[in-house]
Amino acid sequence: LGLAIYWGEGDKNFSDGQVKVSNIDPELLRLFKTFLEKLCKIKKEKIKANLLLYSDLKADECLGYWSRAIGIEKNNFYKPVVIQGRRKTRRLSYGVCSLQVNSKIVKKKILVWIGLLSKLF
Repeated sequence: LGLAIYWGEGDKNFSDGQVKVSNIDPELLRLFKTFLEKLCKIKKEKIKANLLLYSDLKADECLGYWSRAIGIEKNNFYKPVVIQGRRKTRRLSYGVCSLQVNSKIVKKKILVWIGLLSKLF
């Protein structure tokens, strides 16, 4: 499941060595976090998160929501990025969350696994 999530939602640029998935679904991100911890053997302290928020959202409220929803400590979040949306009304209740791990080795493994998976079907 973790490979399918990364295949569909992850960053495929190998040169940066960043394993990164962005989404608005906390369950998807929670499952990807579990994949990183259990199958990729990443310590939970190494998994970082970032929020992309519209200017009408409250950063502290969104941070608390995502921290609880995906099980990442608040101190593992980078400073949120706040943008001006094209519309004045709120489109996303809690913004977009990104999970990331900086590891060229893990990135290469995931990309190789995806390549092998694609050959199975």
